[in-house]
Amino acid sequence: MTTKTKNIKTSLLVLLLLLVVLLLSAIFTYRIYQNAQLQEEGSEASLALKATEQTPYTDLEGNPFSFDAYRGTVRVVNVWASWSPFSTQELQDLETLATEYQDKNVTIIAINRKETKERAKAFLDTIGQFQNLLIAIDQTDAFYTSVGGFSMPETLFYDDQGNIVRHYRGALQLEQMRAFLEEARGVETQ
Repeated sequence: MTTKTKNIKTSLLVLLLLLVVLLLSAIFTYRIYQNAQLQEEGSEASLALKATEQTPYTDLEGNPFSFDAYRGTVRVVNVWASWSPFSTQELQDLETLATEYQDKNVTIIAINRKETKERAKAFLDTIGQFQNLLIAIDQTDAFYTSVGGFSMPETLFYDDQGNIVRHYRGALQLEQMRAFLEEARGVETQ
């Protein structure tokens, strides 16, 4: 093989690698742009449906569940699943939070992702009673998809106008939940 042929092959390989890097960069940049757009658009869209759509969510009894009933409240929406090792503690902490804020114009919703109501119910029965935490089932994964979810669990904190104040990916401790909720309520903490 001649030096000229080697140089051409090396140049083609470098060009190919550059194209792959550019493609990956474009995909990554687009993903960041999508998440920024969701934040910018007020994000009530992640909770709302078009007038022609039927809610993809149900409660534990299989009745339709809609976020619309909670407009005007500060909302915390946690995405959970029985297979997530963090869900047990987070759901218990969310119940604590829901009890603490039940008279403060705050709604706390735990939305199960892609499991049947029977499976979700069986899991919940093993970890305690939920009196103040609202539980929704999303067998279609519509919510998780609408917020650009890519980790488990994910928790979104909305102000009373429906704007996402914080989108936290990963497990949260109760104190973090309180701080982010106060941020969504517009209350300064020290």
